[in-house]
Order: sequence, then C-alpha cells, then structure tokens
Amino acid sequence: LLTSATNDIISKCYATTAIKNGVKVIELQHGLVVYDEEWPFRINQIHAVWGKSLSSIMAQGNETKTLRITGFPYFDKYKKKTNIRSRIKRGGKKSILILSTLPVAADRLIASTSPYQFLKIVFDAVKSSRIKYQIIFRPHPSSNSAWVKEFAVKSNIDLSYDQRELPLDEVISKSDIVIGNLTSAIIDAFLQQKPVLIYSFSEPASINLRQHQLITTGAAAIFNTAKELQGLLAKTNSDNDFANKMESGQKKFLESYCSINELPASDRLIKLITSQLRS
Repeated sequence: LLTSATNDIISKCYATTAIKNGVKVIELQHGLVVYDEEWPFRINQIHAVWGKSLSSIMAQGNETKTLRITGFPYFDKYKKKTNIRSRIKRGGKKSILILSTLPVAADRLIASTSPYQFLKIVFDAVKSSRIKYQIIFRPHPSSNSAWVKEFAVKSNIDLSYDQRELPLDEVISKSDIVIGNLTSAIIDAFLQQKPVLIYSFSEPASINLRQHQLITTGAAAIFNTAKELQGLLAKTNSDNDFANKMESGQKKFLESYCSINELPASDRLIKLITSQLRS
C-alpha cells in the first residue's frame, strides 16, 4: 500500500487493515517539517522521506530503520525544462504571489496572528513601497478566503484572486516575489529560483522558523512586521548580492532537504517498492 498519510482516522483504518492482511505500507512524507509531531500516530513499515537533512529531523521520534530517502515524485517534473505560460494579466506591474499563507487545521491552535493581521502587514508594506505591485492571492485548498478581495479593495490594493484555477508552476513563473509560510508550495518557487519571503503565524516558542533550514541556508528570508517586509522588498529589487545569496541558499536547501540532484524520485520509489516485493 502506497499512501501519503496514515495518521488520520480513515487513512489509519486502511493502513491497519492492510498490515493485518500481510500488506506492506509505504508512506510518502508530505509537507515541510520543523519537528515530526505526527510520528506517534502513523502506522507504516517504511516512511519515504525527501532528503538527508529531513531524514535526521524525522528520525528524532521515529525508528531510523523505517526511514528511506526517496525524494518526492512531484518535484520530478522540474527536471524537465518547460515553457510555462501564464494567463494572469499584470499590466506592467511587478507581481507578488501570496501562497497558502492562512493557518488551517491544527495550525490554528498555535497561531498568534490572525489572517487579517497578516494581510494588513503585507498590504501596508506594499503601499509604502516605491514600486507598484500587483498581488496574486492563492489560498490553501481547504480555504475559500473570498473576504480577502473586499479587504484589498478597501485597502486600495491591486489584487488578483486565484482560487487555484491556474497551475501552480504557471502562477509562480509570472511572479517576481513569493510570500508564504511553512507550506511545501514554496519549494516550487525555489525550483523556479524566485525570491521567497516567509511569515510565521506562530510564536517562536511553538515553531521557531529562524532555526529552520529554510532560513539558516538563506533559501528564504523571514519577516514579522510591515517595516521588515518593506525592507526585504527593497533588497529583493535592488540588492543583487542579496538575491544571489538567496538563490545559492535555495540550491543548498533543495539538495539537502529534498535531494533534488539525485536520481528522479519516481525511479527511487519504484526501486524501493521492488525491493520490498522481493523481500
């Protein structure tokens, strides 16, 4: 059984039934991880994770013998150079893409900032910038944040609301800057070498993103206030050294956290499955 989750009730029912009937369960790790708080609730024989540095995080609560590094098949598509076209009309303005940034599910329990407060930070920074921006807002799949459109109008912000009608890689390709939180969607931005600015909804005592490899490698920069974001927007547009260091950090992150320079993840996963069928 190949699955992306075994810790929720329905997924665990499938996995438990499979194991009781002699079926091996391989679980694909999904999403960015600060610490592996889900390990007591999963049920699998093998956990296929993205890369070496992530494997060390997952091993803190897991048995290392159950971990295998395979990469993530979704990222394989970026190994092929494609001509990405976008249907977003920009009107000559620079574009900021906001990706899946509103806290959902359990994240709401540790969020110290509301979605409204977060967007006010972004809108205030954009209005204070010397450069005119169009904002593309793309919410999480489980969220329909239509109220954002009215908030943008009242704030005099040029906003394009994308309820995931467009492919993610297409939207990113036409964006100059990407803003996100701890969401795997920002890795798509890394793979397209876009500047990424991170906001954390939680207190450092809950999730200290400044200690996460996203920040320590220089792959992304973190902000907490409108003034900090305004400064990062200015540096992103005018400081070539800042942009080059971020691009270098993204390459380092993709190599260590996602093993992006190894063989395609789909090939490694098939090899793992084959080895389990033979054992």
